[in-house]
Parts: sequence; C-alpha cells; structure tokens
Amino acid sequence: MKGQEARGQWLSEIAEQPICGGNDDEARRNVQGSVRQGLRRIPGRLNDRRTPLGELNWIFTAITDTIAWNVLPRDLFQKLFRQDLLVASLFRNFLLAERIMRSYNCTPVSSPRLPPTYMHAMCCVWLLGMGEG
Repeated sequence: MKGQEARGQWLSEIAEQPICGGNDDEARRNVQGSVRQGLRRIPGRLNDRRTPLGELNWIFTAITDTIAWNVLPRDLFQKLFRQDLLVASLFRNFLLAERIMRSYNCTPVSSPRLPPTYMHAMCCVWLLGMGEG
C-alpha cells in the first residue's frame, strides 16, 4: 500500500501545480520537476510489465488505445496508433493532456483534429489504475 500512497501524494502535488500559466516558465519547470520526481518514486522499468511502473504504462496504453478505437474512424486509428510507435506515443499522451488540460479550462489542439475524449468512460479505469478511484 505504500506505493499507492506515494502515487496518491504525487498526483495531489501535480494537481496543485498550475498547468496553464501562459508563458510562466517557473510554473512549467515546477510541473516538469514534480513529474520527474513522481516517476522516480514508482519502482520498476517502463518497459517491464512485471514492475509497478511498467504495469501503469501498460494500463495507460490499453486505456488510451481503447478510447481511440472507440472514437476515431478505423483508418485514422490505424494511422495514428498502429503505424508508427513514436506517433502512437505522441497521440496517447495527447489524450492524457486533453483530460488534464480540460480540467484547467484549457483546450489542447492536434493535427489532425481529434474528437473530444476527455469525458470518455474509460478515463475512470485510468483513475482506478492510479489508485485514485
């Protein structure tokens, strides 16, 4: 349970940091520092599913891919989430950014433009995986 408490504390610290501050470099550095510090607290390797960090990464990938599969036309899903690993990672993180930024009244933009996903039911599964649900 200690790992869940550390994740919960880290998420609270992130939530208290300003996300949208215009050109506020100090706020941006605070958020980046908190993210790096929080990731160091979660044991394991990102690419090893047998570790807590790897399991969170696996859950994140499964959830974002499910959301994308449900809301995107099949050809666009294949193009953005299956043809190139770097592009897929970029768009998975965009879905997460949309969820976070919308809670701060910010609207991220992508090209190609994606339909809104920030209220998708699968977002609750991510919160459960993070120990927040």
